[in-house]
Amino acid sequence: MQPRSTSTVYGSPVRRDDAGDALPPEDGEPTKGAKKKRRRFLPTDPGWAKTLLIIGAVLVIISGISGGIVVAGRVALYYATKDIPDENLLPPEIRAAGKNIDGALNILLLGLDQRKNSDAQIRTDSIILIHIPKAHDAAYLISLPRDTKVSIPPMPKFGYPGTDLAKLNEVYQYGNRKNGKPDDSPQGRTNGVTATATVINNLVPGGIKFNAVAIINFEGFKKLVEALDGVHMCIDHVVRSEHYDSKGRYHTSTSSEPGVIPYTYKKGCRDLKAWEALDYARQRYGLPNADYDRQRHQQQLLQAIFTKLMSRGTLTDVSKLMELKNAAGDLLTLDLNGVPIEDWLFSFKHLKTNNIVMVKMNAGTYASEKINGQSYERLTDDSVALLKAVHDDKVYEFLLDHSTWISKSK
Repeated sequence: MQPRSTSTVYGSPVRRDDAGDALPPEDGEPTKGAKKKRRRFLPTDPGWAKTLLIIGAVLVIISGISGGIVVAGRVALYYATKDIPDENLLPPEIRAAGKNIDGALNILLLGLDQRKNSDAQIRTDSIILIHIPKAHDAAYLISLPRDTKVSIPPMPKFGYPGTDLAKLNEVYQYGNRKNGKPDDSPQGRTNGVTATATVINNLVPGGIKFNAVAIINFEGFKKLVEALDGVHMCIDHVVRSEHYDSKGRYHTSTSSEPGVIPYTYKKGCRDLKAWEALDYARQRYGLPNADYDRQRHQQQLLQAIFTKLMSRGTLTDVSKLMELKNAAGDLLTLDLNGVPIEDWLFSFKHLKTNNIVMVKMNAGTYASEKINGQSYERLTDDSVALLKAVHDDKVYEFLLDHSTWISKSK
């Protein structure tokens, strides 16, 4: 695709395609100003909340709570975030050494499909690896496919013998079990994170040490969107709901119940109620690229949430800010390696909102294989190279040669 225009970033020209997304430099293209700072890939939409640059979606709630009061200082930030649980989730062997957030950072974000009053095993509905380079001038969010084929080593600590074949989104549940049921205690969450972080570490040549981890609970996320009274989204595919019928009534599975007409999301931009936005972003069946399309829709939902969180109507509504604050404890559980949450915020407050880069694993296309009738996603050699680039703090260099791996914001 030919570049549509150029803009300047850190004194250097950046070519853009017809959609406005940044392209890598051509051979021999001048890099004026490169001695000061390297150029970074920049998505074009300004609606991303600044807090995303700090630890990605980990602090999405803080965008609304503290985004308008960051200038009020650490006391205000402490009040806004004090109800968010901070637990010791990461195992020592995978935790980054020291309590220092000055260098390159890796953060693990796990979105749990956990329901109240249910004995169903807890799985990770979304798994995002967030890498912030040593210069702290960008944040790369890498979504790992939930169906990635993995092996799980024996974990005697919580009685799991290991297996040679599993899907990545299943790993959390094998650690997070007690007497055959999900364990939502602090120890249960620690075991689930330990299992997941260990398996991801084993995917990467040289391994990955994590500086922080965050668990986002679906029920808390639902409270957040409800507190916002829904969001405005642009739907890019016709999507039929697996869980809601044409009258908005919930079903376990609309596709398996005879005579049920599924709720349909038509292409176009409109305001979505909270349940509509959450349902749309969770669908994958019937989409051309299944889970990869769902990952993009989840990114679009985050973008819509950030836009509304930072809107004047939200930041000036005291009752709404209190409602968002009260949802924080249900939304997040954090392990920030002993670093106060306000230190994370202030350390990254100078990052700009256009320095966030969404990266598609496997270039956003299938690399599937069937084993015993089950479909798994295989990490391609290039995907393994991307994870190695995270280890080496060379994601920028990887994307110079793989610009199509950058996810469009819309």
